[in-house]
Amino acid sequence: MRALLSAQFLTFLSLASILTNGCAHKNLQIQTAPQVPTAWQSVSLPFRPTYVTSIGNVFWVCGADEMVAESEDAGRTWQLRHQKADGEVLLHAGFLNKEIGYVAGTNGLLLWTRDSGKTWTTHGSSPETILDVYFADEKYGLRQTRSGVDISHDGGTSWAPVSILKTDRDLQSAKLVFGLAVLDSDRAAILVKGGPFSGQVIVYTLDAGKTWNKTDIPHSGIRRLVAHHKEYWAFGHEVIDSEKRGGGYGVALAAHSRDAVNWAHGVRSPNEYSDCNSQGCIIHDGAIVELYHEKPVFWALPGDGTLTPIWAMARDVVCTIGSTLKCASARPSGGVPPAPEMNRPISQSLVTRDPAVGCLVCSLEPFPVPKNLVGRGILDVDFLVQKDGTVRDVKVGHAPAKDIESSVERTVSAWLFEPPRQYGQPVEEKRRVNLGISCFAFPDNEEGTCSLTAF
Repeated sequence: MRALLSAQFLTFLSLASILTNGCAHKNLQIQTAPQVPTAWQSVSLPFRPTYVTSIGNVFWVCGADEMVAESEDAGRTWQLRHQKADGEVLLHAGFLNKEIGYVAGTNGLLLWTRDSGKTWTTHGSSPETILDVYFADEKYGLRQTRSGVDISHDGGTSWAPVSILKTDRDLQSAKLVFGLAVLDSDRAAILVKGGPFSGQVIVYTLDAGKTWNKTDIPHSGIRRLVAHHKEYWAFGHEVIDSEKRGGGYGVALAAHSRDAVNWAHGVRSPNEYSDCNSQGCIIHDGAIVELYHEKPVFWALPGDGTLTPIWAMARDVVCTIGSTLKCASARPSGGVPPAPEMNRPISQSLVTRDPAVGCLVCSLEPFPVPKNLVGRGILDVDFLVQKDGTVRDVKVGHAPAKDIESSVERTVSAWLFEPPRQYGQPVEEKRRVNLGISCFAFPDNEEGTCSLTAF
């Protein structure tokens, strides 16, 4: 590795007035002080959304029932472009340009459009759910499934495994994929790690997958690898001045490369960040930074816990997906927007496996409770997975209080699964999981926090 500096009925859906406060396009000037933007507004879609992206000023959303929707006016109105009742769940969408795009999801489904989303056609199929997929053009792309990463040279008609991920001894512990990046018909790279805080390896090819090699950025912890303007971009942190007396210290890292071998520093953010994509990174709840310019560009959003790692921006609007799609205006800021205050302990369960087989979206986010509800235990959770993969009829057993029972019911009701099938036909399926719960509070705080873990 050379030195760093060497370097998701066809009818028109009118969802008017979902963004009534300032979400129309404005020629805003960079402000010298952050301002509080308007609140997040919910978008009422006829399906459970899973992914959002944008191309130019157009938002695209995909999700359950094999649905795809488009907004050409920054989220004010939406048009349903594709659907199939009780179809697959679409998990990722991408566009090469305004006309050509693709969506992919469960049961290996991959759809392409070449007329700006008016029609979608199946292009290849396999039994494996496509969790993530990126194409550089209409032929060359990478996909991630539950069993590994594959490469295609024919637009997804056929796939071949990236064999080095399974045959190389040094990569046996690096089972988690933190980024796929495809630049063109020859260059592609994959960021793999053993866990969120472990070391990483970048696996790359310069000859369309004929050979694969390994590299890394020294003294760094990379959280995300993306493609932007025909370059790889790595985001995370690095340790500098480690050779000085007393040791080094960590700073935010943005590095870019054309070949995954020679890396150069990009602009440095004054704050660390996470959840990066080809448009920027989340600094904290309510703040996004673009690092693809000569100086960092900051955007202020409502900081109320709505912003998730799945987000996209068009004009001056950001849309994000949790269990629903929400959008809000984003305002340029001359500095880092202030982080919202939290008056309770923050805890996050690091789940290394799905709480249940076939989970697609099974968040176990912490939730607040009255501070007297502290302790720990094991919950029995029964629920029904519907034909489209969504969940209903959640029943929580052994909860120590009604508040906790209700919160866990809301959490599990937001889960999403691979659509159940029996003899190839959609069915409903009863499921049960066991969840560990741990609730605690700081003495001087008004609330406590409960964390959930999967067994």
